[in-house]
Amino acid sequence: MGQDLVLNGVAVKYESNLPERFAEVVTLAGGGNSLPLALIADDPGALEAALAVAGHYRPLIHAATEENHEALAALAKRYGCPLAVRAADPAELAALAGKCADAGVPDIVLDPAPSSLAGFIAIATDIRKAAIRRTEPALGYPLSIDAGAFGDADAAIAAGILKYAGIIVVPPLSPASVEAALTLRQNIYTDPQKPIQVTPGIYPINEPGRNAPVLLTVNFSLTYFTLLGYLEASRIPCYLFIADTEGLSVLTAVAGGKLTETLVADSIKEFGVGDLVDHRLLVIPGYAAPLSGKIEDATGWKVLVGPRDAADLPGYLETEWKT
Repeated sequence: MGQDLVLNGVAVKYESNLPERFAEVVTLAGGGNSLPLALIADDPGALEAALAVAGHYRPLIHAATEENHEALAALAKRYGCPLAVRAADPAELAALAGKCADAGVPDIVLDPAPSSLAGFIAIATDIRKAAIRRTEPALGYPLSIDAGAFGDADAAIAAGILKYAGIIVVPPLSPASVEAALTLRQNIYTDPQKPIQVTPGIYPINEPGRNAPVLLTVNFSLTYFTLLGYLEASRIPCYLFIADTEGLSVLTAVAGGKLTETLVADSIKEFGVGDLVDHRLLVIPGYAAPLSGKIEDATGWKVLVGPRDAADLPGYLETEWKT
């Protein structure tokens, strides 16, 4: 779909009881310069050692509790870092978040410290209800969950994605688990008002030569993959020329003024289409027929109006394409 599904951060846990070792591992992890960093430790001394090498990248400090919140809030304020607060009871969590906010930490993450996945689902739901109903404003911060704290990490990740966790710390995962988690996240959080798009450009299909047809289309992902399937199956060498219509389909892009003769002319220059072929013939979708004359005037290319249905395109090329 033109998008890369990747993990979006690195978490480093303090387990060695050696602050200097913690700082070394944070440095090895990139120190926050390439991916966002989370520092997981209860010891203020270890966190201070890690922040000395990575504090300018504003890593997440995890986690303040009733026992250490004053020291961790001071570190978060000094380095301008976000701070996670942890408590098992929503009322205690709200009170702790309020104390840290009053200490000058504006960016807070809530860790409800669940003892089970069922407990996380229940408490996460209650926290979100309280935030939405404004009965407890201090519970309006993002949630986090450590999927490695449960027996089934995959289930914990799914629960976190589905039940409002903004940050999910995961243990080392198999490629299959990573793919499943990222696909679920993508499905849940894709904006339905923003069509899924492919990258505009020139896509060679079936090893085209300099006399291969150039087929104009839009960057709506469903259009692209439908055309790709029919064209690859036909074994007809061609160039698929994808213009940036902001993910709209052909009919919608024409009606909404996103597919225009100016866009086509500019895209031909941008992608060097004329350098790939010896002809100046452009096949446009049937639904873009009203633009054929304007595209010819704007580009200097002769326009051929193709079929409206992608399934008819291979047959059209076999009978109509001549250079």
